[in-house]
Amino acid sequence: MLTLTAIVITALRYAQDVHIGSVIPFSAYGWLFLTHFAILLPFFATYGIFLAPRFSANKHLPTVQQGPVLARLFKEPNSIDFLRWIEEIPNDGLIRFHGVLNGERILITTTEGTKVVHDGDTKDFHRPLAAKAILTRLTGGAIFAAEGREHAAQRKEMTPAFKHRHLKELYPTFWSKTVELVRSLQRHEASTTEKSVIEIDDWVSRGTLDAIALAGFGFDFNSIAQPGSELVRKYRTAFLPGKSAARIRILANIVPIKLLFNLPMKRNRDAKACIQAIRSALYSVVQKRQDEPSIEKQSRQDILAVMLDSPLFKTNTNLIVSQCMAFLAAGHEASALALGWTLHELSKDHKRQQKLRDEIRANLPSPDSGVPIEASQIDRLEYLGAVVQESLRKWGPVPRQTRISPRAMEVSGHIVPKNTPLVVSFYAMNRMQENWGPEAADFVPERWLGDSQAKSLGGSKDRYCFSTFSHGARSCIGQRFAHYEVLVFLAGLVGSFEWSPADSEGVVEADHDSTVMLKVKNGLHLTVKEVGGW
Repeated sequence: MLTLTAIVITALRYAQDVHIGSVIPFSAYGWLFLTHFAILLPFFATYGIFLAPRFSANKHLPTVQQGPVLARLFKEPNSIDFLRWIEEIPNDGLIRFHGVLNGERILITTTEGTKVVHDGDTKDFHRPLAAKAILTRLTGGAIFAAEGREHAAQRKEMTPAFKHRHLKELYPTFWSKTVELVRSLQRHEASTTEKSVIEIDDWVSRGTLDAIALAGFGFDFNSIAQPGSELVRKYRTAFLPGKSAARIRILANIVPIKLLFNLPMKRNRDAKACIQAIRSALYSVVQKRQDEPSIEKQSRQDILAVMLDSPLFKTNTNLIVSQCMAFLAAGHEASALALGWTLHELSKDHKRQQKLRDEIRANLPSPDSGVPIEASQIDRLEYLGAVVQESLRKWGPVPRQTRISPRAMEVSGHIVPKNTPLVVSFYAMNRMQENWGPEAADFVPERWLGDSQAKSLGGSKDRYCFSTFSHGARSCIGQRFAHYEVLVFLAGLVGSFEWSPADSEGVVEADHDSTVMLKVKNGLHLTVKEVGGW
């Protein structure tokens, strides 16, 4: 503890030496306060880390035995842990565990319990402050950082943009980018003399980035054709930060957010510059659209057109830009990951892959034909829909959700004190045998075929078992957009190519720790081979 005190005091002296006061101004009294705080910090830390858990009002709940505190002080349990605990530890709906700095969390283990969070009033369940601050820095604040009435008002105005009657007009845009991606892959495959092994998550990420920006607000990053462009590079730095983001999230539990974001760190400098560059590009797009003649505005079918027609958004350019940033942050990587995981599953099962290819080729024009497609053509491909739905179940891009209530709440028959983090593991809900039966861990698209109940529930006991997009007022507003986008891209990619594992085993490891999204460790590498005759 003396070492911790010395570190804090040294940091304060360093901050004074490098004139951090110009960023965070302090008076002499302020420095005196911080010095006293540094001296008291070990006592607060001792109580919070070692003593507070012993006196918790939740200590009657089944509690996970996680080993020595110091060995896991900066570790947060992941989705694999949650699924194992739910299936191995006897419980009646809640399990208590500890995360970074031995902070207490409550894991909800049943769909009945998750309903309290999903269907509860949004003013009763908030994002953790650190998560909200990170989202606000990335997007500038918007629907994903808003709470309560502000969130409800923004969601109400944005909802028309995500109705099927509007989204069906975007299928041709998705298909045009699918065709561009297919042709780029054809050129790449033709240029290799041996078998073509590619990092597919990079390729589909470029495709979905172009598609989501073009269909969302008429802006083309052109990342399929020019993956190394300055704007694409800045986008990737801002939105796909990799392991540095994991370190930031850990530090956010320790260091005050405003101080953390102003520390002289390379990640902070890069993020600030790149986020500003993307905002500037989008600001120009929005301003240009605001200045268009009315007749031209009315001909637009993208999501930006809906916002420009909304009384809440149309005169607030900064808010519109923030919504575009939020749309990119939430939608681009999630769609790319869904595509990557689906191709991974199909690469291991050539029988199902061929079945899907046959359905696609029997109902859709070849990307080489130059013929556009319509929503109805994709919507009637039942096996395509089943494959995507099953992949979204097994490999949902966002594996967990944490919410905090400012007041005590009853969950699964227990009173949970206010400000206790409640964790819903989408990954676990989507894979529990209690929810999905003995084949819960397997990739079985056929579970989504049959009567209307099978198509909606996939053989699960209720609709809350499929948790990929969450539920209720906080469910993903763009879930239909993402689903339709994945359907279209997958149709072009499976219809055109045969996909196989890069190695004979076809085993990959999911990265459950380093990022918010469920990625593949070290990238997903697949062998691609063009299939003629379409």
